[in-house]
Amino acid sequence: VGRVLAADVRWVAAASVLELLSFAGYIALFWLVGGVATRRVDLRASAEIALGGAAATRLLPTGGAGGAALTLWALRRTGMDRRRAGRTLLTFLVLLYAVFLAGIALAGGAVALGIVAGGGPVLLTAVPAAVATAAIVLALALATGRHALGLAVRDALALLRSGDARLLGAVVWWAFDGAVLWAMLHALGTPPAP
Repeated sequence: VGRVLAADVRWVAAASVLELLSFAGYIALFWLVGGVATRRVDLRASAEIALGGAAATRLLPTGGAGGAALTLWALRRTGMDRRRAGRTLLTFLVLLYAVFLAGIALAGGAVALGIVAGGGPVLLTAVPAAVATAAIVLALALATGRHALGLAVRDALALLRSGDARLLGAVVWWAFDGAVLWAMLHALGTPPAP
């Protein structure tokens, strides 16, 4: 508690700005995915749904299910049926977490292969990189199926082929979210090495 009270206010302010930028990316990606599903998900609706879902995820002790439930409810309120709302949410999550998994695969692989110095046990980078790569390959293999995840992966691939700039929202979300952590570690006086 003492460290939090003595935190560098400049770094806390920087972290706040970085968090806003992170959510801008999240909202942009949701706007793209939701807007493809229905015209009723415009920029404002995307912000309301995304922020409401994020708030529910953080405030309700349901392991993230509260945010998903609120997002599905909001998508249903736009006129989507249950199946379409679920597919839209899954497509959004596939795009969002593809960046996360790719980051683990690339960073972990680079350290495990010695391309980047890591200084720790190789297994701590090789295993997560392998698991992330396997998850990506599995998701791509499931894209041939007619089940919900397969359809969502196909929708995500179609959106990737569109080249819409809002796809960068997933990268922005993760990059600025990581920057928030970096800024807060500086604010608390324990900055990590690059």
